[in-house]
Amino acid sequence: MNFLLKGAESIINGCDDNFVARSVYTSGQVSVDEEGKLVGAGDLAAQTTQAMKNLGLALEAAGATYADIVKTTTFVVDYRPDLRTVITDAKKPFWAGEPPTSALIGVAALALPDARGKTTQFLVHAAAWARRC
Repeated sequence: MNFLLKGAESIINGCDDNFVARSVYTSGQVSVDEEGKLVGAGDLAAQTTQAMKNLGLALEAAGATYADIVKTTTFVVDYRPDLRTVITDAKKPFWAGEPPTSALIGVAALALPDARGKTTQFLVHAAAWARRC
Protein backbone atom coordinates (compact mmCIF):
# COMPACT_ATOMS: atom_id res chain seq x y z
CA MET A 1 0.00 0.00 0.00
CA ASN A 2 2.79 2.45 0.83
CA PHE A 3 4.32 1.85 -2.58
CA LEU A 4 1.08 2.76 -4.32
CA LEU A 5 0.66 5.90 -2.23
CA LYS A 6 4.27 6.90 -2.83
CA GLY A 7 3.88 6.38 -6.57
CA ALA A 8 0.59 8.30 -6.65
CA GLU A 9 2.18 11.19 -4.75
CA SER A 10 4.96 11.32 -7.32
CA ILE A 11 2.48 11.49 -10.17
CA ILE A 12 0.31 14.09 -8.48
CA ASN A 13 3.21 16.32 -7.47
CA GLY A 14 5.20 15.81 -10.66
CA CYS A 15 8.29 15.41 -8.46
CA ASP A 16 10.77 12.64 -7.93
CA ASP A 17 9.82 10.30 -5.07
CA ASN A 18 12.75 11.62 -3.05
CA PHE A 19 11.35 15.14 -2.93
CA VAL A 20 8.24 16.68 -1.45
CA ALA A 21 6.44 19.26 -3.52
CA ARG A 22 5.52 22.59 -2.00
CA SER A 23 2.26 24.11 -3.19
CA VAL A 24 1.81 27.82 -3.76
CA TYR A 25 -1.67 29.28 -4.10
CA THR A 26 -1.83 32.88 -5.20
CA SER A 27 -4.69 35.18 -4.55
CA GLY A 28 -6.31 36.75 -7.57
CA GLN A 29 -4.22 39.34 -9.35
CA VAL A 30 -5.77 42.24 -11.20
CA SER A 31 -4.40 44.85 -13.57
CA VAL A 32 -2.91 47.45 -11.24
CA ASP A 33 0.58 48.92 -11.25
CA GLU A 34 2.96 49.40 -8.32
CA GLU A 35 0.94 52.44 -7.19
CA GLY A 36 -2.38 50.59 -7.29
CA LYS A 37 -3.58 52.36 -10.44
CA LEU A 38 -5.62 50.54 -13.05
CA VAL A 39 -3.63 49.49 -16.13
CA GLY A 40 -5.39 49.08 -19.48
CA ALA A 41 -8.85 50.47 -18.75
CA GLY A 42 -11.25 48.86 -21.21
CA ASP A 43 -8.43 46.83 -22.85
CA LEU A 44 -8.73 43.12 -22.10
CA ALA A 45 -5.30 42.23 -23.54
CA ALA A 46 -3.53 44.96 -21.54
CA GLN A 47 -5.35 43.99 -18.35
CA THR A 48 -4.55 40.30 -18.85
CA THR A 49 -0.88 41.12 -19.40
CA GLN A 50 -0.69 43.26 -16.25
CA ALA A 51 -2.53 40.66 -14.17
CA MET A 52 -0.04 38.04 -15.38
CA LYS A 53 2.90 40.31 -14.50
CA ASN A 54 1.44 40.73 -11.02
CA LEU A 55 0.96 36.97 -10.81
CA GLY A 56 4.69 36.61 -11.55
CA LEU A 57 5.52 38.93 -8.65
CA ALA A 58 3.37 36.84 -6.31
CA LEU A 59 5.05 33.65 -7.51
CA GLU A 60 8.51 35.18 -7.13
CA ALA A 61 7.73 36.18 -3.54
CA ALA A 62 6.95 32.51 -2.86
CA GLY A 63 10.10 31.25 -4.60
CA ALA A 64 8.24 30.00 -7.69
CA THR A 65 8.09 30.95 -11.37
CA TYR A 66 5.59 30.72 -14.22
CA ALA A 67 7.17 27.35 -15.07
CA ASP A 68 5.94 26.01 -11.72
CA ILE A 69 2.28 26.81 -12.42
CA VAL A 70 0.05 23.77 -12.52
CA LYS A 71 -3.28 25.55 -13.06
CA THR A 72 -4.58 29.05 -13.57
CA THR A 73 -8.07 30.36 -13.04
CA THR A 74 -9.07 33.50 -14.87
CA PHE A 75 -12.27 35.41 -14.20
CA VAL A 76 -13.43 37.73 -16.98
CA VAL A 77 -16.18 40.33 -16.88
CA ASP A 78 -18.86 39.90 -19.57
CA TYR A 79 -17.07 36.93 -21.09
CA ARG A 80 -17.91 35.88 -24.63
CA PRO A 81 -16.28 32.95 -26.47
CA ASP A 82 -14.54 35.29 -28.94
CA LEU A 83 -12.58 36.84 -26.01
CA ARG A 84 -10.77 33.58 -25.31
CA THR A 85 -8.26 34.28 -28.08
CA VAL A 86 -7.49 37.74 -26.68
CA ILE A 87 -6.79 36.26 -23.24
CA THR A 88 -4.82 33.29 -24.56
CA ASP A 89 -2.65 35.51 -26.77
CA ALA A 90 -1.94 37.89 -23.89
CA LYS A 91 -0.84 34.97 -21.68
CA LYS A 92 1.39 33.28 -24.30
CA PRO A 93 4.58 35.29 -23.57
CA PHE A 94 4.52 34.08 -19.97
CA TRP A 95 4.80 30.37 -20.86
CA ALA A 96 8.12 28.84 -21.94
CA GLY A 97 6.30 25.91 -23.54
CA GLU A 98 2.81 24.54 -23.28
CA PRO A 99 0.58 26.53 -20.93
CA PRO A 100 -0.72 24.87 -17.77
CA THR A 101 -4.26 23.69 -17.32
CA SER A 102 -6.60 26.63 -16.97
CA ALA A 103 -10.15 27.59 -16.21
CA LEU A 104 -11.78 30.64 -17.77
CA ILE A 105 -14.88 31.85 -15.98
CA GLY A 106 -17.20 34.65 -17.00
CA VAL A 107 -18.51 36.87 -14.21
CA ALA A 108 -20.86 39.84 -13.97
CA ALA A 109 -18.31 42.14 -12.31
CA LEU A 110 -14.92 42.43 -10.66
CA ALA A 111 -14.42 45.64 -8.77
CA LEU A 112 -12.26 47.36 -6.23
CA PRO A 113 -13.41 50.57 -4.60
CA ASP A 114 -10.90 53.43 -4.77
CA ALA A 115 -10.12 55.88 -1.96
CA ARG A 116 -13.13 58.04 -2.86
CA GLY A 117 -15.53 55.11 -2.72
CA LYS A 118 -15.89 54.99 -6.52
CA THR A 119 -15.71 51.60 -8.17
CA THR A 120 -12.90 50.75 -10.57
CA GLN A 121 -13.90 48.14 -13.13
CA PHE A 122 -11.50 45.29 -13.81
CA LEU A 123 -11.95 43.03 -16.79
CA VAL A 124 -9.69 40.19 -15.69
CA HIS A 125 -8.62 38.49 -12.46
CA ALA A 126 -5.95 35.75 -12.54
CA ALA A 127 -4.97 33.28 -9.83
CA ALA A 128 -2.68 30.25 -9.91
CA TRP A 129 -1.68 27.05 -8.19
CA ALA A 130 2.00 26.25 -8.51
CA ARG A 131 4.14 23.41 -7.28
CA ARG A 132 7.82 23.54 -6.51
CA CYS A 133 9.93 20.43 -5.88
